[in-house]
Amino acid sequence: MKNDDEARPSGLFALTVSRPVALSVFFVTLIVIGLIAYQRIPLQLLPSGFTEPAVNIYVPNRDASAQENEENVARVVEEQLKTLTGIEKLESRSDSDSVFFEVNFSAQVDMNLAKAEVRDRLERARPLLPDTVE
Repeated sequence: MKNDDEARPSGLFALTVSRPVALSVFFVTLIVIGLIAYQRIPLQLLPSGFTEPAVNIYVPNRDASAQENEENVARVVEEQLKTLTGIEKLESRSDSDSVFFEVNFSAQVDMNLAKAEVRDRLERARPLLPDTVE
C-alpha cells in the first residue's frame, strides 16, 4: 500500500490545482499591475520633434481623364516642383478627377521652409493650370 505523499502529484500544475485561490489572486495582481502600467507609461511611436521629410499634394480636377490630368496638371506642377532644393524623389499619379504628388526631401532639409516653398511653387503653377482645377 502507498503512502499519501507518494500518491500526491507534484509540480507546478499540482500546485495550481491544489491552491486555486492563490492562482486567482496571482492573475488578478498581474492584471492590476498591467492596467496601472498601461495608464502611467507614456507610449510614443516617434520621437518628439520628428517630421517626415515628405510632402503630399492632392490636386482635384473634376471631369478630366487621367491622360488629360497628366498632360495639363501633372507636367505643369512637376516642372515647378523640380526647382525645389533638397528633393530626393518626386512622383506623381494621375487618375481621373485628380492628381496626387509625393515629394520626398533629404533629411537635412528644414521642412517648414520646404512646405513654404512647395506652396510658392503651386501658386506659380496655378495660372498655367486649367480652370477646372480646384
